[in-house]
Amino acid sequence: MKRIVSPFAASAAACCLVTAPTALADTLLFSSGRTVTGTVLQTNANYVLLLTDYGMLNYSPLIIKEIKIERAEEPDVASTNRLPSLKQALLQLGVQPWASALRQIPATVIDKGMLRDVPYMSFRCGEDYEVNIYGDPEHPAGIEAGVYRKLIGDAAARENCVGFVARVLNHQPDRQLLHELNLDRDLRALDGLTFEITPPFAEDAYQGWWISIYSERALNAARASEEELKRITMPKAAAGQSQNPEAWSVEDLKSARRAPPTVITFYSSGLGELVRNAEVKPYVQGVSLLWRDANGQAGVVKLADLPEDLRSQFGYDASKATAADEALARARAAEFARVATDSEAGSSSYDPGVPQPAGGGSVYVRGYTRSNGTYVSGYYRSSPGGRR
Repeated sequence: MKRIVSPFAASAAACCLVTAPTALADTLLFSSGRTVTGTVLQTNANYVLLLTDYGMLNYSPLIIKEIKIERAEEPDVASTNRLPSLKQALLQLGVQPWASALRQIPATVIDKGMLRDVPYMSFRCGEDYEVNIYGDPEHPAGIEAGVYRKLIGDAAARENCVGFVARVLNHQPDRQLLHELNLDRDLRALDGLTFEITPPFAEDAYQGWWISIYSERALNAARASEEELKRITMPKAAAGQSQNPEAWSVEDLKSARRAPPTVITFYSSGLGELVRNAEVKPYVQGVSLLWRDANGQAGVVKLADLPEDLRSQFGYDASKATAADEALARARAAEFARVATDSEAGSSSYDPGVPQPAGGGSVYVRGYTRSNGTYVSGYYRSSPGGRR
């Protein structure tokens, strides 16, 4: 599973997306005399959450002298946009009683189903609720709300998601169809929009329950090609280890949508038997995999020992494999010599080193415009005002 998440300054000034200019009138006046204008989404004793043309910013109330709420009147877009803009959705989400601690999280790119490879903005709130906006933030290709973990089977949590989505839909027929959906699993269409309920066991559910409304045509226009993904992504492991203070933190990355485990069946020459349905993950990138089966049996398998299709799937690198074998041979020779020396001295020990597992996946870095003029959402690492 290739995981892709959006980098985002996870701090006081966490800038995530450039949106089209809008009439924003709320103003934060800081003790330093500086001001920032935007739309206040949430306030409490710990933070003030502000949506601006530069993205979502999180400030400590301790540095704010005054908050001026002068909300500009929203233009009437109901006649043309059936799905809400990013701003409309977040304004409604911010006032839901169950949506406390609203924050942006890394957005794991979908690699299966209709939403695959479509850039999106992801927001977590409350106790494991998640809301996602796909494509152009001003004219989204889709909107999605869902729950994770212990909220999976919570009927009230599902109804909260349905109620939120209904409030942000601009057309009454869409709201009516939404309330007719079977919340266990459903798929319906109305005038170019698809309404889908995805259960946790579905291939593209990522262990969550989801209600999604999207335009297939708009999703296809926003979908990134393989070449475009290469230009706008970077390894997730690099994001978690980045020294850039504006990058995603390790804690941020833990909030990202979880990918289902990768399961394969292969012949183990070491065991002399077929290992069925084993969960695997990279052990040494391009060289080997760590595996564990349903019986708890585990081990390491070299990519060189797997069929060609599995080698390709996990990025087999022949030069790295050769270098790893040579390094292991040298380590074993050195260890053998050390053990022999210890034995002569009357002691014996053996503690060979093992390679460290390598991370995988990619993260969104920036927005871009495709050759046909379609705008695909971007994510910036920094924002005006700095970090608190």
